[in-house]
Amino acid sequence: MATSTTELDSIDVRDIPTINIISSHKISAKVTRCLHALYPSSASVSVIALRCQSAVASKAITIAEIVKRRMVEHGDCWFQYTKLHSEVTEVKVATTTSTTSTATAVEPADEDEDEDDPYIVRPDKVESKKRTIPIITIYISRVRIRSLASQYGEQTGGGSSPP
Repeated sequence: MATSTTELDSIDVRDIPTINIISSHKISAKVTRCLHALYPSSASVSVIALRCQSAVASKAITIAEIVKRRMVEHGDCWFQYTKLHSEVTEVKVATTTSTTSTATAVEPADEDEDEDDPYIVRPDKVESKKRTIPIITIYISRVRIRSLASQYGEQTGGGSSPP
């Protein structure tokens, strides 16, 4: 079931199906989704993009490795292009203050009373700050894409891997 290796000079990355990875996603479900996108029923260019924040990069890399292994099992070669960049995102940050008791005498506490712990840290207000979040995008394709190779470098492997 090996396909003939063709090359594309360029591709519009906005047309590539993007699969976002977050920490709560199951690896097996994302692998299945990637394989369905790479082996569509219609004869179209088969390329996907796995996109995630740096905190879950290991999950995205695991998904990419499993997808590439399954492509080799089909007898196909694969091409991988990895893009590292960052995005500015607004993050809500709570500013806190701690309260301490100034009383010197210790009074026995009633179990029915709802008194606050004098050492609890309480948020005063929630601020929004801008943070730069690292992003990784892994493009996996069944054909060589020259524009992605020149921008991000190329890794390849599989059954009928070209020179």
